[in-house]
Amino acid sequence: MRSILYASLLSLLLLTACSAKENPEVTNDNGAGEEEQQVETVEAAENEEIEEDNGRLEDDFYEIDAPRALTEVEQEMLRKPGIYSGEHYDKNRVIDYLDQLPNDLTEEEFLKELVYLLSEDYHEEVDQLIHFDSTVEVNIERPDDKIDSPELRTAHYAILIDASGSMRAAVGNKTRMEAAKEAVYEFAKQVPEGATISLRVYGHKGTGTVADKQLSCSSSENLFQGHFDSAKFKQSLNSFQASGWTPIGLALETVTEDIPENTDHVVVYVVSDGIETCDGDPVQAAKVLSLRTLKQSLILSDLTSTTKGKNC
Repeated sequence: MRSILYASLLSLLLLTACSAKENPEVTNDNGAGEEEQQVETVEAAENEEIEEDNGRLEDDFYEIDAPRALTEVEQEMLRKPGIYSGEHYDKNRVIDYLDQLPNDLTEEEFLKELVYLLSEDYHEEVDQLIHFDSTVEVNIERPDDKIDSPELRTAHYAILIDASGSMRAAVGNKTRMEAAKEAVYEFAKQVPEGATISLRVYGHKGTGTVADKQLSCSSSENLFQGHFDSAKFKQSLNSFQASGWTPIGLALETVTEDIPENTDHVVVYVVSDGIETCDGDPVQAAKVLSLRTLKQSLILSDLTSTTKGKNC
């Protein structure tokens, strides 16, 4: 940096000399003398200022009334501003100052010089920070240490699955019954821990013939009761096949036998591919079921219709 400035100064002197030869007006001794004297005066003033700056105190900080011990960062931020900080910044004077520093300064020493020249004034911000009061006063009742334990609710999930002959029909690469059993098993796995579950099949006896209608329409059987057990639940699902008619109303009437007493929450999940075919009334049966349990009951149904219908 210093060599560059010297080269620039030398070039300036050469150009000035050449100009003086070409222009006689510039050769006026009095004029040239005054100009050189003015330049020397400015440079001398700058050098005197830098020499005075070098006599500064190393620990030139603001003093504040701190309510606690300051951290190293806070203490450093109380340093008074550098001589060329803020609006006093002058790039050329900073370069001149740095060029006059010894070449053997360490990085730490050079950093101190930069701080002395360019550090900004943060003492007001530090004062506000260390005196900041973070307490908040509110006129509301604060919570105590007591915990209101929630009352445990009991839940039961009653699954009703249609085993009428129409469930043998194919859907894609599987039968409706196979698809229904898979859906029921996935549903049972999602039942909340602690809840009980039941599996009731209906229409699984007899055939879809008129001769077997009475037998099939009177068939409704609970195959699983209790907390979910994967192996036992699968065994219950595999114990019947699609066979007879569709007594949905009967299934809703008899499912009350599967709901434990004092149950808070009841979910009845009805799985069927068709409509009532046994002269029952599933809508009325569902209303009676809701009233008899005297609890919140949710009827989930795949029924395509709740009206009475003919044999599938």
